[in-house]
Amino acid sequence: MSTFRVVFSALLLILVLASCGGDSKEKIIADVKSQMEEMAVLYEGIKDEASAKAALSKIDKFIAEGKALDKRREVLNIPKKDIDAAIKADKEIMLITKRYLDALQVIMDKPEVFKILDEKMKSGK
Repeated sequence: MSTFRVVFSALLLILVLASCGGDSKEKIIADVKSQMEEMAVLYEGIKDEASAKAALSKIDKFIAEGKALDKRREVLNIPKKDIDAAIKADKEIMLITKRYLDALQVIMDKPEVFKILDEKMKSGK
């Protein structure tokens, strides 16, 4: 689970930055909420090896967006701690996060499915 906790933290940062169309913290938080919902739905839909393999390209998308958008956060000079605090204060995001983690637990209970995703997350590619 520790690999996925690290990956989840990284993805949370990615999602904080995802789809950052405006130059405000509020816009970023709204985008986080949207992206977290997308991730929760993705993970809730992973039921077997085939659906895990199909999800890999979407996971690639999250990783790529995060790398690009982390640079944007830095350019906007928005401290990560400010974003993190706002996310933790948002009850909707916390409910979505619980859905994501519940879905992840279901995946982890299927070693053959978990292995597919774990390898992708470890590689970050």
